[in-house]
Amino acid sequence: ETRLNRSRSDRTKFSVSPTGKPALTNYEVEKYFAFLTLVKVWLKTGRSHQIRVHFRYLNHPVFGDPDYSGRTKQLNHISNLSDRKFALNLLSIIERQALHAYSLGFDHPVQRKWMDFSAPLPDDFQNVLSKLNGEES
Repeated sequence: ETRLNRSRSDRTKFSVSPTGKPALTNYEVEKYFAFLTLVKVWLKTGRSHQIRVHFRYLNHPVFGDPDYSGRTKQLNHISNLSDRKFALNLLSIIERQALHAYSLGFDHPVQRKWMDFSAPLPDDFQNVLSKLNGEES
């Protein structure tokens, strides 16, 4: 739980700030890998870039995220050379952040009814998980 505001150095990004709006993100570890962790996230607030900013703030940026240190900058923290090469291979598979909204729901402001949407994991994300699990894809 932090407060988020637009970044002072780059107005297209957000950062943790004592003067920002309240933001609460809950998460649960699904599976640990050598240098990555699969997590399930529940948002209690809906701030722009909230998940990405919170995980960067915890020094665990979203894998593949070019804006919040989750792409090549984070590779410097992987000391094992074979793991680093493996990470580069994974980044070539997923050219975006490894972030997926599986389920989204909200009260519709006009119809006054609950709206619920879900989407399967995209192929690129599934391929990364398969490789992390040691499966052929």
